[in-house]
Amino acid sequence: MLLSHRRLRLSSPPERTQSIHSGQSHATPQSDRKALLQKRSVAMTVTTRRAAAASNRGNGQARAIGNSGAPQQRQAFDWNLCRGFLFDIDGTLVNSDPLHLIAIRDMFERTGLRDVTVDHDFIRENVSGVDNAEIAKKWLPHLLPREEDRIQWAVDKEAYFRQVAEERIDEVAVDGLRELIAWIQQENERGGGAAVESKDKTFFCAAVTNAPRENAEMVLNGLGIADNFDIVVIGPECDRAKPHPEPYLKAMEALGLKPEECVCIEDSVPGVTAGVAANLYTVGCLTSQTDAALRKVGASQTIHDYHELLSEIKRARNGSRTRVLQSQKSLR
Repeated sequence: MLLSHRRLRLSSPPERTQSIHSGQSHATPQSDRKALLQKRSVAMTVTTRRAAAASNRGNGQARAIGNSGAPQQRQAFDWNLCRGFLFDIDGTLVNSDPLHLIAIRDMFERTGLRDVTVDHDFIRENVSGVDNAEIAKKWLPHLLPREEDRIQWAVDKEAYFRQVAEERIDEVAVDGLRELIAWIQQENERGGGAAVESKDKTFFCAAVTNAPRENAEMVLNGLGIADNFDIVVIGPECDRAKPHPEPYLKAMEALGLKPEECVCIEDSVPGVTAGVAANLYTVGCLTSQTDAALRKVGASQTIHDYHELLSEIKRARNGSRTRVLQSQKSLR
C-alpha cells in the first residue's frame, strides 16, 4: 500500500497498490484462504516527495519508542506550530458506539451468544478501540472454535454495521466537527494552499483508524469530508495496529510532519495509548470513555465536542497574531 501526501482514492479496494507517480493501480492476485489466515504483515511503503526526506526520521522515532517505552504525557501544546490534525474515526469523527452496540448485540444473538448483556458499558469496556478478531476470540471461542470462522464473523459483523450505519451516519457526527473541518479549509485557502495536493497547506488532515477500510470510506464519504483528508491509514494494514504507535508514525511520515507539529484526537484507551506512544499531543474525545480513563493512559486534555477545541485553537492563534501586530506597531 502506498501512502502519498495527496488524498488517497477512498474507493480503492484494500488489496490494490496505488502509484503516486502515474496514478495507475495494479491489482494483486487473490490470496487463497489459507494464506489469508496467516498473520502476515502488510508492507507500507512511503514514497511521497516530502515523506521520502523524512523517512529516516520516522524510522528513528519508531525505534526510539520501541526501545524506551511510551513517552511521557505532553502537558502543553503550541497551536501556532500545529500543521497536522490526526483523527481517529469511530467515536472521534462520529459517535458510532450506539451503532456498534446494535451490530454487536445482533451478531452475538445470531451466533448463539445470548447470556451477555450488550449495553453501553459493555461497548465502552470491551468493544471501543478493540479489533474484531480480539472480540470474537474473547467472547465466542466456544461457538466459533476455528480461526477462519472468527474471521468470517468479524467480516459479517462489519458488513452489518455498515448496513446499520449507512443511513444514520450524518446523524451521529460529533458536534462541531463540520465547523472544525470548515475552519481548517478556510485557513488553507487563506494561506494559498487549499488544493489537497499542495505541500504548502497550512494544515494537513489524516484519518488513522483500526476500522476496516470499507468503514473508513463509508464514514468519510457519508459525512462529505473525504476530500478534506490528505491520508487514510488503516491500522490492520500496518505491521502493528493500535495501541502500537505505528499507524500514527506512518501518518506523520507520509505527511512529512514531526510530532510537535501534530495533534492526535482519539476516543478510546487503545487509541490514546497509540497517540501518546507516538509522542503526540493527544486529545481525548469523551464520546465513549471517561476523562479519568483517557487521562490515565496519557491524554493531555479531553473535550466533549469540537466546539471546545476550535474555540481553544482560535484563541491561541488569534492571541498570537494580536501580539505580533502590537509588537510590529511598537517598532514603528
